[in-house]
Amino acid sequence: MHATDHTGRPIDAPECARPVRVGLGAPPAARARSLVAARLASCGLLVVTAQGWTQATTAPAARAPDAPSAVAPPTATALPLAGLSAPARVSFDAFDIPLVETATFEDALRVEGFLHARNRFAQMDLMRRHAAGELCELVGPLSVSIDTPRARLQLRKVAKASVDRLSADERRLLDAYVDGVNQGLRSLPKVPAEYALLQLVPAPWTAEDTILVALSMCSMLNDTARIETSVGVAAAALPPELFAYLATPYSSVDCPVVPDATPFTPPPIPGPGVLDTRNRPAAATNDASATTKKDETRGGPSDATSDQTKDQTKGQTKGQTRGQTKDQKKGPAKDDSTDKTKGQTTSGTPGAHAPTSATTNGATGTADDGLALAATWSVEASVDLEGARTAALARLDQIAEGVRAGSNGWVVSGAHTPHGVAILANDMHLPITAPPIWYRASFVYTEGGERRTLDGLTLAGVPGLVTGSNGRVAWGFTNVEGDFIDFVVIEPDPNDPTKYLVPGGSEPFVVEKVTLKPRAVPAQKIEVRRTRYGPIVGNDPSGRPIALRWTALDDGSINLATLDLANAKDVPSALDIAARWRGPQQNVMVAGADGRIGWTISGALPVRTGYSGATPVSWADGTRGWVGYVDDDIATAPSSDGAPATARPARPRVVDPADGFVVTANQRTVPIDVAASIGTLWAAPDRADRIRDLLVERAAEERRGSPGRIDEATCAAIQLDTAVPVLVRWRDAITPILAAAGAEVAADGAPTDRARRLAAIAGTLGAWNGRADTTETAVGLADGIRRRVRRAILAGIAEAAIASMTPPPSDAARTNLLDTISRLPAQDESLLRIVRDQPVHLLPASAASWSAVIEQAALESAASMRKNDELIPWGRLNVSDFGHPLAQAIPALASRFMLPTHEQPGHPGAVRVATPTFSASARMVVAPGRESDGLMQMPGGQSGDPGSPHWADQHAAWRDGRPQPLRPGPAVAILELTPTVDAPTDAKSAPDTGSKTESKTESKTESKTQSNSKSKT
Repeated sequence: MHATDHTGRPIDAPECARPVRVGLGAPPAARARSLVAARLASCGLLVVTAQGWTQATTAPAARAPDAPSAVAPPTATALPLAGLSAPARVSFDAFDIPLVETATFEDALRVEGFLHARNRFAQMDLMRRHAAGELCELVGPLSVSIDTPRARLQLRKVAKASVDRLSADERRLLDAYVDGVNQGLRSLPKVPAEYALLQLVPAPWTAEDTILVALSMCSMLNDTARIETSVGVAAAALPPELFAYLATPYSSVDCPVVPDATPFTPPPIPGPGVLDTRNRPAAATNDASATTKKDETRGGPSDATSDQTKDQTKGQTKGQTRGQTKDQKKGPAKDDSTDKTKGQTTSGTPGAHAPTSATTNGATGTADDGLALAATWSVEASVDLEGARTAALARLDQIAEGVRAGSNGWVVSGAHTPHGVAILANDMHLPITAPPIWYRASFVYTEGGERRTLDGLTLAGVPGLVTGSNGRVAWGFTNVEGDFIDFVVIEPDPNDPTKYLVPGGSEPFVVEKVTLKPRAVPAQKIEVRRTRYGPIVGNDPSGRPIALRWTALDDGSINLATLDLANAKDVPSALDIAARWRGPQQNVMVAGADGRIGWTISGALPVRTGYSGATPVSWADGTRGWVGYVDDDIATAPSSDGAPATARPARPRVVDPADGFVVTANQRTVPIDVAASIGTLWAAPDRADRIRDLLVERAAEERRGSPGRIDEATCAAIQLDTAVPVLVRWRDAITPILAAAGAEVAADGAPTDRARRLAAIAGTLGAWNGRADTTETAVGLADGIRRRVRRAILAGIAEAAIASMTPPPSDAARTNLLDTISRLPAQDESLLRIVRDQPVHLLPASAASWSAVIEQAALESAASMRKNDELIPWGRLNVSDFGHPLAQAIPALASRFMLPTHEQPGHPGAVRVATPTFSASARMVVAPGRESDGLMQMPGGQSGDPGSPHWADQHAAWRDGRPQPLRPGPAVAILELTPTVDAPTDAKSAPDTGSKTESKTESKTESKTQSNSKSKT
């Protein structure tokens, strides 16, 4: 299929704009495309996460050399668009970034829908279908395993309920957007390339489809329950004091937005009376050690890194394919949350919690009963609510285990800027795909007799601006790593198995049938059981059902309040809007043209009573449950769930902090006494701490008389900072130990071979500048040592804990516990204190000394990082992997649907987050009212068609960290949209597939039926 210009005529992409063909020399990840699941998930769920200062000066924003030199006057085209109140004009610059000029905001959203459909409809379609469990209607039986658990959530029903609860204004604006989408789809001369290849006609867009896209945002961003799986297992297996020490959610480098009343004091290392790894039966020690070695051989950190060296020219591993590896066919790839259970992998699932004691909800047993069953929480393997992150986190585990990536965002008050206007900087980190998640746009319209402007990023499928500026305020997002999902243990009524216990009695399960319609094969029906708390998604170790309680499943869980940000007048009013927005829970940062700044948390924040939410519990007796949400009037009566009333907390908010900065990077943002009510799995504070340090340093220079203040270029440079504080701390702790070992000599006075190798490693680490730049060889070395030492400490503790169990667990349970505990997302600070203090009672039993543990980790890491007797530069390990789901489903098309691979600076622990499949989805800096000086970087391009010259024309600037102007450049094409009578909306008006054999009769009939039914909505 050829790309078309704004008139619909075919055009050919210049050779330089086409993706590089992937040949036999490409990394395995680019060649092994046997499964569609992971990349479909990433395209289906890439949404707002809304996630220093380099030594070199940031290059000024410029169009050259990426933009073609515009010498010819812009070409003009006219098209009809029914429903407009007046003619509209869309000017496209050399990158196809539109400036939409309309009479009203409603008209602007109608045009936005029109443009989304013409450029990104296939992407929108994957997003709605993945959320609803309807991918199989496009790709057939291959995706049934993905669709089944998602269909059980019945998110399309949730979306319909949310549409019904929208305000009249929200529904009016949404309907305008939806109508624009369908007119844009009908206006295409041919279907998008994906449908031509699949020989299908795309189904029209509906209002509920937009809500499904928003629900997919919640699904991807509410991911901390995935980690709770392994946390629950570890909590059940380890002594409470030791678990609390390892898994503390707090750090001495925390930098909450709302400061703590007193600084956090790290807990002491638990003594030998709590656990002594050296004092246990020898047989158990040997057996456990053997299990650990077997596990490492099967896929531990050594193998992960060694695999990377097998194809160093591209930095890929055989296990790092776009699809799923052989081990992943039963479930997501191993990561910090891996939890194997009796042949069913629940890694990545949010519900496989373990009981924290031998007695749980009235079910009693021995300690071993609880521990042996800890890993048998049976939750639907794909009910993981994490979609896009499966593949990304698998890769992340191999490159930087234990470091969680996320988004960065900050606002700087006008007191620190040269122009007195506050600045917003936001770089949202997500799994990277082609096309990119965002679509750039600017709007000019009239509201209340006043001309308004909007500049920023939009999300195909959703009306309005996701993040950007309206000239008065600018807003951005990073994800709140809170706990918004609980798993409720359901107690069946002993007198009637069709019922379950609730406060005051029992009530029947609601049983429904959901139909999956895989393309080209017979439909399949699945049973869904629901409770008042949510759908049943699995069973606990005793066989009791587990229900999913999730904020996103409530009626009205999604609204479109963010549309009001377009007309927010100042920081307080923007924060008010953010507080009533219902969608994924986000840190919302706002910068004002008057120099003011602010922050709050958006979304539904559940208020719990009687329990923490860390592990599944029963709500049957009414003493535990959710009693409402923050901002609800919940203080006077119990909730409908039967839980007792509790005090009403306040939604956190900060306006104009004294130091003039608000920084969020997924870290804990509220004081410790408040944080536990939101969650316990905050991201490490290193990125936020680094950003704040750089801003404070710049402000200090200003106070010392430096002419430089914090401007847009300063913030853009901070976004590209590659310092890795977490690895620097590990380097500083282990380098003296390695240097001492490297100074040892043999009996003849000459250094041993081992000593020479250790001395070389110490020298490399000591000379490292602490940055994850592409040419640095110490990054992978330090990262590998860190992972191995972490794993050794946790495995040694796990072995000792298991060896003390009476009676001993089975071999299968032991293996599972070792694997799970050794991947515990433990606090780096806690593990580093063990390395520094070297307590003998926590030394792995198989090790002679702590020095031996560190030396062995260093030697293994160095061996895995070598090729041709030289350490591999970081850039050859950290190679980008942008791909489209069809490149995975149809390997022969990989070269067409791929973006060129390239070496990347950055690291999950750096401000510039970068892994092969997880990086900045965009980088934006803007001061409201000064949008002409705003900066933007986005990978890929505007078009979703790989044959278009705008498929990848912005990619080089993003790759190289060269900011472009936020606003569109000079127009090279103009689209005049004129009001007209509405066109028919049935399937016959959809664009031609360009194929005489469009699809099998069954699929074709189904598509038409679906199109006709949806067009009525």
